[in-house]
Amino acid sequence: MPKPPPPQELPEDTVGQRIKKARLIKELNKKQLAKKAGMCDNTIIDYEKERYTPSVKNYVKLAEALDVKIDWLSDYDTLPKKTLGQKVKKCRLLKGWTQSELAQRAALDPTTISRIEQDKVTNPDSKTMKKLKHTLGKLM
Repeated sequence: MPKPPPPQELPEDTVGQRIKKARLIKELNKKQLAKKAGMCDNTIIDYEKERYTPSVKNYVKLAEALDVKIDWLSDYDTLPKKTLGQKVKKCRLLKGWTQSELAQRAALDPTTISRIEQDKVTNPDSKTMKKLKHTLGKLM
Protein backbone atom coordinates (compact mmCIF):
# COMPACT_ATOMS: atom_id res chain seq x y z
CA MET A 1 0.00 0.00 0.00
CA PRO A 2 1.54 3.37 -1.00
CA LYS A 3 2.31 5.90 1.69
CA PRO A 4 0.20 9.11 1.67
CA PRO A 5 1.85 12.28 0.35
CA PRO A 6 3.48 14.67 2.80
CA PRO A 7 1.08 17.30 4.21
CA GLN A 8 2.62 20.11 2.14
CA GLU A 9 1.25 18.46 -1.02
CA LEU A 10 -2.31 18.08 0.21
CA PRO A 11 -4.95 20.56 -0.95
CA GLU A 12 -5.56 23.60 1.23
CA ASP A 13 -8.19 23.22 3.92
CA THR A 14 -8.97 24.93 7.18
CA VAL A 15 -6.29 25.13 9.87
CA GLY A 16 -8.06 22.45 11.93
CA GLN A 17 -8.26 20.10 8.96
CA ARG A 18 -4.57 20.60 8.17
CA ILE A 19 -3.59 19.86 11.77
CA LYS A 20 -5.69 16.68 11.69
CA LYS A 21 -4.34 15.58 8.28
CA ALA A 22 -0.74 16.08 9.33
CA ARG A 23 -1.39 14.26 12.62
CA LEU A 24 -2.96 11.29 10.83
CA ILE A 25 -0.17 11.11 8.26
CA LYS A 26 2.32 11.02 11.14
CA GLU A 27 0.14 8.26 12.66
CA LEU A 28 -0.29 10.17 15.92
CA ASN A 29 -3.39 10.29 18.05
CA LYS A 30 -4.39 13.59 19.67
CA LYS A 31 -2.79 12.67 22.98
CA GLN A 32 0.54 11.79 21.31
CA LEU A 33 0.57 15.03 19.31
CA ALA A 34 -0.28 17.03 22.42
CA LYS A 35 2.62 15.46 24.31
CA LYS A 36 5.04 15.92 21.40
CA ALA A 37 4.03 19.59 21.03
CA GLY A 38 4.00 20.29 24.77
CA MET A 39 0.26 21.01 24.90
CA CYS A 40 -2.74 19.45 26.58
CA ASP A 41 -5.05 17.04 24.73
CA ASN A 42 -8.00 19.45 24.80
CA THR A 43 -5.98 22.11 23.01
CA ILE A 44 -5.43 19.79 20.04
CA ILE A 45 -9.13 18.87 20.05
CA ASP A 46 -10.11 22.56 20.13
CA TYR A 47 -7.76 23.39 17.22
CA GLU A 48 -9.00 20.49 15.09
CA LYS A 49 -12.63 21.40 15.78
CA GLU A 50 -11.86 25.04 14.92
CA ARG A 51 -12.91 26.30 18.36
CA TYR A 52 -9.65 28.22 18.66
CA THR A 53 -6.82 29.26 16.37
CA PRO A 54 -3.26 28.51 17.53
CA SER A 55 -1.07 31.35 18.69
CA VAL A 56 2.21 32.01 16.88
CA LYS A 57 4.07 30.02 19.54
CA ASN A 58 1.67 27.09 19.25
CA TYR A 59 1.88 27.09 15.45
CA VAL A 60 5.64 26.77 15.84
CA LYS A 61 5.27 23.88 18.30
CA LEU A 62 2.73 22.09 16.10
CA ALA A 63 4.75 22.58 12.91
CA GLU A 64 7.84 21.14 14.61
CA ALA A 65 5.91 18.23 16.16
CA LEU A 66 4.26 17.39 12.84
CA ASP A 67 7.36 18.08 10.73
CA VAL A 68 5.53 20.50 8.42
CA LYS A 69 6.15 24.10 7.41
CA ILE A 70 4.39 26.79 9.39
CA ASP A 71 3.09 28.44 6.21
CA TRP A 72 1.30 25.21 5.25
CA LEU A 73 -0.10 24.58 8.72
CA SER A 74 -1.23 28.13 9.40
CA ASP A 75 -3.13 30.48 7.16
CA TYR A 76 -0.36 33.08 7.33
CA ASP A 77 0.56 32.61 3.68
CA THR A 78 -2.85 34.03 2.69
CA LEU A 79 -2.34 37.30 4.57
CA PRO A 80 -2.20 40.42 2.35
CA LYS A 81 1.08 42.20 1.57
CA LYS A 82 -0.17 45.52 0.21
CA THR A 83 1.32 47.82 2.84
CA LEU A 84 4.68 47.77 4.60
CA GLY A 85 2.92 46.85 7.83
CA GLN A 86 1.19 43.88 6.21
CA LYS A 87 4.48 42.72 4.68
CA VAL A 88 6.33 42.91 7.99
CA LYS A 89 3.54 41.09 9.85
CA LYS A 90 3.26 38.33 7.24
CA CYS A 91 7.03 37.78 7.15
CA ARG A 92 7.22 37.74 10.94
CA LEU A 93 4.39 35.23 11.29
CA LEU A 94 5.80 32.95 8.59
CA LYS A 95 9.02 32.82 10.60
CA GLY A 96 6.96 31.96 13.70
CA TRP A 97 8.05 35.04 15.65
CA THR A 98 6.14 37.30 17.99
CA GLN A 99 6.52 41.07 17.65
CA SER A 100 8.89 41.02 20.62
CA GLU A 101 11.04 38.34 19.01
CA LEU A 102 11.30 40.28 15.77
CA ALA A 103 12.15 43.45 17.69
CA GLN A 104 14.89 41.64 19.61
CA ARG A 105 16.36 40.00 16.50
CA ALA A 106 16.31 43.29 14.57
CA ALA A 107 17.56 45.34 17.53
CA LEU A 108 14.47 47.54 17.37
CA ASP A 109 11.96 48.69 19.96
CA PRO A 110 8.87 46.40 20.14
CA THR A 111 6.70 49.52 19.92
CA THR A 112 8.30 50.33 16.56
CA ILE A 113 7.37 46.87 15.23
CA SER A 114 3.83 47.25 16.51
CA ARG A 115 3.42 50.70 14.97
CA ILE A 116 4.81 49.54 11.62
CA GLU A 117 2.49 46.51 11.54
CA GLN A 118 -0.49 48.76 12.32
CA ASP A 119 0.58 51.04 9.47
CA LYS A 120 1.04 53.92 11.89
CA VAL A 121 4.60 54.24 10.56
CA THR A 122 4.45 53.99 6.78
CA ASN A 123 7.88 55.36 5.94
CA PRO A 124 10.44 54.23 8.56
CA ASP A 125 13.96 55.66 8.43
CA SER A 126 16.56 53.83 6.33
CA LYS A 127 18.31 52.36 9.40
CA THR A 128 15.07 50.72 10.58
CA MET A 129 14.29 49.41 7.08
CA LYS A 130 17.80 47.99 6.75
CA LYS A 131 17.42 46.14 10.06
CA LEU A 132 14.02 44.76 9.06
CA LYS A 133 15.21 43.59 5.64
CA HIS A 134 18.31 41.99 7.15
CA THR A 135 16.28 40.20 9.83
CA LEU A 136 13.33 39.12 7.70
CA GLY A 137 15.47 38.29 4.68
CA LYS A 138 14.05 37.44 1.29
CA LEU A 139 10.50 37.17 2.66
CA MET A 140 10.41 40.98 2.74
